[in-house]
Parts: sequence; C-alpha cells; structure tokens
Amino acid sequence: MLDLLPTAAVVVDADGRVVRANPAARAAVGGDPLGRRLLGLVHPDDRSALLQHWRAAADGDGSLQVDCRLRDGHDGDLWWRLTARRVPEDAGCWVGSAVDIQSDVAARADAARRDALRLRMLDATVDCIKLIDLDGTLREMNRAGCAALGLPVDERDFGMRWLDLLPAAVRASGRRALATARQGRPARFAGMSQVGDARPRYWDNLLTPLPDADGRIRSILCVSRDTTDRHDTERRLRDAGEVDHLTGLLNRRAFERRLRRMVSGARQAGTELGLAMIDLDHFKNINDSLGHPAGDHLLRVVSRRLRRALPAGTVIGRIGGDEFAVVAPQPVAIADVARLARAQLARPILYRGRPIGAGLSIGVAGFPRDAADAADLLVCADTALAEMKADGRGGVREFGSELRQARQRRAAHLDRARMVLDHGVLEAYYQPLVCVNDRSVVGVEALLRWGGAAGTGRLPGDLADAFDDYELATALGDRMRERVLADTAQWLASGRSPGSVSLNAAPVEFLREDFADRVLGDLERHHIPPGIVEIEITERVLLQRHAEVVRGTLAVLRAAGLRITLDDFGTGRSSLADLREFPVDGLKIHQDFVARMVDDASIADLVYATIQLGSTLKLTVTAEGVETEQQLQMLRVPGRSLLGQGYLFGAPVPAAQVPGLLPGIGASA
Repeated sequence: MLDLLPTAAVVVDADGRVVRANPAARAAVGGDPLGRRLLGLVHPDDRSALLQHWRAAADGDGSLQVDCRLRDGHDGDLWWRLTARRVPEDAGCWVGSAVDIQSDVAARADAARRDALRLRMLDATVDCIKLIDLDGTLREMNRAGCAALGLPVDERDFGMRWLDLLPAAVRASGRRALATARQGRPARFAGMSQVGDARPRYWDNLLTPLPDADGRIRSILCVSRDTTDRHDTERRLRDAGEVDHLTGLLNRRAFERRLRRMVSGARQAGTELGLAMIDLDHFKNINDSLGHPAGDHLLRVVSRRLRRALPAGTVIGRIGGDEFAVVAPQPVAIADVARLARAQLARPILYRGRPIGAGLSIGVAGFPRDAADAADLLVCADTALAEMKADGRGGVREFGSELRQARQRRAAHLDRARMVLDHGVLEAYYQPLVCVNDRSVVGVEALLRWGGAAGTGRLPGDLADAFDDYELATALGDRMRERVLADTAQWLASGRSPGSVSLNAAPVEFLREDFADRVLGDLERHHIPPGIVEIEITERVLLQRHAEVVRGTLAVLRAAGLRITLDDFGTGRSSLADLREFPVDGLKIHQDFVARMVDDASIADLVYATIQLGSTLKLTVTAEGVETEQQLQMLRVPGRSLLGQGYLFGAPVPAAQVPGLLPGIGASA
C-alpha cells in the first residue's frame, strides 16, 4: 500500500531512522533513504524547526505538519510539506508523507518581493499615501505620510484614527471627504499638517474608493500632494494685492473686505464696532513745497506710528492718497482711537532735518448705531470727515443726528434730481439784472426751476445736494445750459437781445476736463456770441483741491469772450489774492448783506467796501436780493456803477414772459 501512494511516504522508527520508503520518497531525496536519519535528509537550517515540532507532537496528539527543505543531491534543496503521525500500535514508529510545495513557496517569495518593491516605491515618493478602512482607521501609510503626520518614518503598527492625526482646523473637511468616498465617489479637500514648532505644510488630498471583486467598497486610498510652495506663492501674491506697498498697511480693497467680515461678526455676536476715517491735512501743499519724497516719508512715518500706538484688535488701512481708515471692535472705543491717532502728530516729523507740518482730520461712525452694514458705515464715517474738513480741519467729528438728517436730506435730493432728469421737468426761469442808477435792464440771470406748471416752478433748494454729486451736477448743468442757450437763440433770432445771460455752474462741473470745450461747443451749435454769456461761480470753486484745473478752465472761457462772475462774494473763505489769481470779471454781493445793510452800519460799510473794491479792480459789482426802495437808495453810490437784482426789479419768470416783462429787451410777443 505504501508503494502505491503517489506522494513520498516513509516509516521512521523510534530512533528517527527511515525503515521503509516508497519509490516517490526515494525520488524526492535522490536515492534510497533506508537506514538514514530523517533529520539528515532535511536542510540544516530547517532541522531545528522540524525537531521542535517532532517533540511537540510526541508529547501531544502524535501528529505534526511542518514546511522544510529536503536535500535531493541533484537539483538543490526543494521545499516540502511534511506530515507525520505516530502509529498507535507501535508508539516508537511514525508514518510520514511529503508534498512538494516548491512552486507555492516560490510564488509566495515572489509575491513578498513584489510587495517589498511596492513598499520601497511608495516610500520613495514624496506624496503621502494612506490606506484607510471605511471606519476611518489607518491601515497603511508610506514614509512621507508618517513624516507629515508626526509618526516615526518606519512605523508599521497602524490602527489609529486617521482624522485624529489631522489638525482640528481641517478635520471637518476630511470628515466630509471620507463620507463621500464611502459612498463610492472620489473626494478632494485642501488640508494642512504641522509637526511640533515646524512651519505648517499644506496638502491637496484626493480620496479614491477601492472596491473588491464584487464591487463593494472595502477601503479608501488617500493620496496627499504637498502644495506648500504653491500656497506660499499664492499668499505672497495675495499679500501683494492687499498691502499698500508704500506703508505696508492694508489697501482699500483689503480693508473693506476685512471691515465687511468684522461687521458680520459683530452682527452675529450682538456687539458694536467703530470706524474712523483719517485725512492728512494739507498733504498736497507738502508735496508741492517739499516734493513727493517728503510726502511719501510723511505717509510712512504716520503709518508706523499708528500701528505702534493703536490698541490690539484694531485694523488699519490706507484707503487713498492721504487717507487712512481704522476699525475698532469692542471693547476698544473709537473715540479713544481717534484721540490716539491725533496724538501721533504731536511729535514733529522730520524730513532731511526739517519738520513737516501736518495735522489730522477724523470722521467717526459706529455700527450698528449709525449704519446697518459695512458700506453704509464707510459712507457715514466719510460724511463726518467731510464735515470736519468743511469746518476748517484739524479735529474729530462724530456722525450724529445732524449728519444723519443731512444724509437723509442728501439722499432725497439725489432721488429728486434723478426724477427731474428722467421726467424732463427741468425749467429755466429768468430774473432781470438792472443798473441801480436808472433801473435799465442790462441782462438776465437764468435760474433753475423744476416740476411746476408755467410760473409755478419749484426752487432748486430741493435739489441742492445734487449739485455736489459729479454725475447729477454735470447732467443738470448740461440740461440747464441747453435750455438757456435754446431760449437765448430764439430771442436773438426774433431780434430781441437780452443784453447778457448769466448761467450758474456748480463747483463739481469744473472737475470735467472738457467743461470749457463743452460750453464753447454748445455756444457754437446755437450760434450765440460768447460775449453775451456770463458764467457764475461760487467761492467754493476757488478753494477746492483742483484749483489749478479750475483756473485753466476759467482762462479758456474768458479768452473765448465769456465773462466770469464770482457769486455770493464775502460768504466763503476766498481772499483778495484769489481775485487777482483767478480770471474773474465781476462780483455779486450776497443778498444777506443787502438785507441787513439798512439796520447794521457795519454791514453797510462792508457793502460799500466791496463796491469800492470792484471799482478799484475794474470788476462789475452786482447787489443781489434788492427788495425795497430804501435798499436801492443806499446802493446808489455817487460815482460808482452798480448792478442790482431782486424782486424790486422783477421776479423770475419763464422764458416766454421775458420779452414782455423786461423793458429794454423788446415788445411783448
């Protein structure tokens, strides 16, 4: 029976010697093993294991199985699986068989080599590669992954929760990605890792579900690519786009973005915050007198001092050429911020050994006290700053009830002006200008009215703030000029000359570089001689920042033949030097002086001084608001030529009534 077995089989006695071997056994060892000890047929490196198993079997149930190499004397040492059992009838006798497992062992060795190669390949890559179970347990990870997550690079004892190894800031993103991958869909998220005090590293994590042969998801492959360099580059580019290169402060766009976030946070938390808009007083004068390097030096020093002095939590930005903004959350009081900011210029700022004289004007507003959102808060603080600058600069103005009412009034005026333009209800009324000595009519002033039937047009006071808005003021000015020039052309065509026609121009209209060209073009289109047209300006035009542009515009108009008249003279802050430097042909005395001169001798003296000034400078002087005969008699100064305007001479009337109501212009149509 033993000889008939296809597998190698032997009988071994109590001394471990082979006492019987079938042909397959003799072939396995390359000869006859009879009489030889079984251990002698086994590779020396495997004998200890065989002996250990044999003794255990002898002391146990009398059976053993062990893999070992048999020496065949021909092809080398091959692997066999030995199985032996003690013969019950003879306690010292064993029957054993051997099965050739060389191909299995070779396959396992090859698989082990391939696994080792794969592991070396994974360890060689800089990407972090992880195998994660569906419950989030980390099963395997390469060296780069271990290093990134703070584990020993030769770690092989995994089993910890993957998400627990991530920083808290990115765990929620990782949890969402893991849930998506469990459902069989790839997922991606931006991650971050930090080991100890080392700088953070940033990763692009791609999670791919791994299905088995049946298509069921068994595990998840996570490949993390280091994007730290790209992150740093993007941050530098972002900083370059958010930081003012001269001062190192946030630029306007970045500051407004930060302000929106802070307002949103304050709204959710139910807290307050304050905003201060800061303007460097007379900065243009510094640039003009000392040069732009001096102005840049001033901006850098002020920025540095503000950063050092203002409390923690405040955010500072440079939002314009000479404008800064500071937002302060609770518990920092914005009033304290404004006080600290102004104190920074108490110490002199030197440039090349010379002190630079500068001051600060500050406008302050609060959320939610004054504004409902960030954009509104900026407008409120800017409104307060504008009021501070209009009152003479060098102080702090809070956005209070008066400014709130003024802002509401401004909004109403702007809406009304848009309605006037959209519905075409703008009208031109005309009031006569007369010589006070003989009441002869020498011209008319065009006055804006709107929205009424003939003779009932509403006054422009309801649109006053619109004339400070660039777009609306220029649109209203263009529409009014077109109407007046069309009326004038009609009068001239019918043979009735008005003498002179005065047009008012808002200060912001002079911000248009083509203002003079537009006026002259309109005159040419209507075939109106420039000499009969006067442009009336207020003292504000002479005092605004772009005074040199205004001066050039006025010079062009005057050179073309138009006359320039300074309206409401004496109510602003213009000086005699302005009258000399700016090309003007006439002055208008404000109606308030005319009304008060009867009862106030000092006011009368001012009026007479203005008349004398006009005579000395060869300027035409016009008294506005003449209402009574007594005022007229006081304005008749011997030897002085003076024009008058007011209800004593005639109320403003529509264009159709001009020929019949103003003597000297022509007969009634």
